[in-house]
Amino acid sequence: MKVNTFAGNTVDRSGNTTNGSRYISGGKPITNMFDQLQPVTISQRAAEEIRKIMTSKNIPADYGLRVGVRGGGCGVTLIIGFDKKTEKDLAYIIDGIPVYLDKRHTMYIIGKEVDFYEGADSRGFMFVDSATKNETVSS
Repeated sequence: MKVNTFAGNTVDRSGNTTNGSRYISGGKPITNMFDQLQPVTISQRAAEEIRKIMTSKNIPADYGLRVGVRGGGCGVTLIIGFDKKTEKDLAYIIDGIPVYLDKRHTMYIIGKEVDFYEGADSRGFMFVDSATKNETVSS
């Protein structure tokens, strides 16, 4: 029994469509909350350095960049490294780099950007809060 048509698909009373998708009332698709989420970004400089490391250190092809946290409760430390994807991971491709994140770490990583700093005093990866990265101070 036809109830509604959404995006060219017939939607019945239970929310099933002709293409197998499910819709809630109002015609919005039911999706996993992580489907459209990309909690972390990578700066251009960091992406270049990650690619260089993956090539020069012979990181296996089935490994990706792992971002996450260590610790818990009141104190967590953001971590970065190379690892295989696990069942608990969210997986993204950012600038051609596979990125893996344990779903449980998402709330700590949302809004962070992996950046790379190289100066006279130090060099390495760091996490930057992307919400404040582009702020300017006006007088």
